[in-house]
Amino acid sequence: MQLIALTFVASLLYSMSMFVYLPCKLYCLERTSRDVWAYLSRRRLLMTGLAYLVSSPGPGLIAFCISAAGVSGSRDVGVPDWLEISGWAFFFLWLVIAIMLFSLIVFRPARPPIPSPR
Repeated sequence: MQLIALTFVASLLYSMSMFVYLPCKLYCLERTSRDVWAYLSRRRLLMTGLAYLVSSPGPGLIAFCISAAGVSGSRDVGVPDWLEISGWAFFFLWLVIAIMLFSLIVFRPARPPIPSPR
């Protein structure tokens, strides 16, 4: 059980760091006229997409379980509505990002385009 929790936490931390790092890295590559597709290899896209897919249900399910415990007869009120909504919004955002990364794998060019001299 601890291995499953550690895997989930590791994929959540990786996906959160990639949420910030990947756009910054792509912006820097584009700005310095380097090939973006050479950086976005199929393996990197697949691993990042899998991390987003694995970590997506976490916050939504945690908010749902806490709310269900508050409703199921205990005296605890559960979580505020905004926390539950943000948990599910996080779930759908991570799911959309994973789908976009997997679609980039499908639409990725077979060979990187030859950079034009600038």
